[in-house]
Formats: sequence, structure tokens, C-alpha cells
Amino acid sequence: MAEYQEVDGGGVRRACDGANIPPDAGNSDWQEYQRWLAAGNAPDPRPAPPAEVPAVDPSKLADELVAAGTLTQEAVDRARAGGGR
Repeated sequence: MAEYQEVDGGGVRRACDGANIPPDAGNSDWQEYQRWLAAGNAPDPRPAPPAEVPAVDPSKLADELVAAGTLTQEAVDRARAGGGR
């Protein structure tokens, strides 16, 4: 793990304290980061965006839970009839 990690917007996050450092030439932390880069270091890349979660059809999910034994058919029937618990 590097001392810095790229973040959206062109800045970096400092690993030791989690500080977000914007790309501002007047910022002393940014200047320190630039010296670190000039010394041959490289930041960790931005984290990958979270995977997209597919939409779930509630009725299919209920049927799958019944088949797995996690939910009873009686509970599903009650919920579908508007009976709640």
C-alpha cells in the first residue's frame, strides 16, 4: 500500500491519516505529495466502483427462499395476501 491513493477529482487521500488532499498548488500537503511523486513514488489507483447489483424480482426471490428452506410458503402466501407477519 502506497502512502497516497488517487481519489475522484484529481486529488489524493493520504494513507496515514485519511486526509483528502485537493490538487491545489498552494496547499502544503499537495506540495509534499508532489515532492513524493518526484522522488519516484506512485499512488495507489482509485478504488474500482462498486459492482452494479442486478434488480431482484420479489416474487422470484420469495420462491427461491421457500425452495432453500429459508422461508415458509405460508409466510409468503400471507405476505402476498397483505397479512404481514
